[in-house]
Amino acid sequence: MEEGAKLSKSGQYINAIAKFEAALKLDPKNDAAQYQICLNYINAGNTKKAITLLEYFINTYKVNLSQKYAFLGELYEQDKQVDKANECYRAGVKANPDYERNYYNISLLYLAKYNDEEAEKWAIEALKRNNYDPNIYMLYMRIANMQAEDEKGFYAACNFLLLEPNTERSVEVSAEMRKLMVDLHYAALSPENAEVQLKQIFTEIYDDFKKVKPDPNDFFRNYYVDYFYNLSKSNQMPVFSRLMALANTPEQLTKWAGANKTKTEAFYNWMRKTPRKF
Repeated sequence: MEEGAKLSKSGQYINAIAKFEAALKLDPKNDAAQYQICLNYINAGNTKKAITLLEYFINTYKVNLSQKYAFLGELYEQDKQVDKANECYRAGVKANPDYERNYYNISLLYLAKYNDEEAEKWAIEALKRNNYDPNIYMLYMRIANMQAEDEKGFYAACNFLLLEPNTERSVEVSAEMRKLMVDLHYAALSPENAEVQLKQIFTEIYDDFKKVKPDPNDFFRNYYVDYFYNLSKSNQMPVFSRLMALANTPEQLTKWAGANKTKTEAFYNWMRKTPRKF
């Protein structure tokens, strides 16, 4: 396995495959070896071979099927076999209903078909199983944009930036969040006004929902509106506001977080301990 990893890293994919195949002979149920063989065939430009092998591994070794189905479905998508990809993802859900990746992939398929209702349903199921994956929040933001639901998109962008605040993608999401704030008739975000502006948004949207009879099945209200309203009333709001205000400048945010490590750690501890309602 170690020799194969070194060869793979240096771009010697076919030689790496031979090493991983040798490992598999010693331990036929070794998932890591199976995965690496398929991955190296993909890197070598032979996706069809990877698909054939992964199909064999799924049929022969009935372990970690949900992950394997997700991987196979993604390979089918690359090979333009969307119907087979959909079948794989649904088989993965059946094999392990707690694995979020297959729900996420099904949501993406529906989004590609402009079926925002089904896309949202499957994205919510993915979030229920893993609400610490920024990719799911980016997906939810895209769905909200398709629905022209500015409030949904805004909250999803905030949640993405909580988990991935200082990357190239965060600059993109920060720009979308700022645009949505303007669309919601709030002033442009800056480090100086961020806390006031964000508190105002969270409070006003929460108050609007209070006027309506609660729906126990309203995901948006339960998961987003209530949570961020509680955040706005907490002593963690200054740190959150700074994260949002500087997400469009990752270098500045990294510098600020380094200089305020204790405050930042306290905020993320609060976030981990504060429950989310579905």
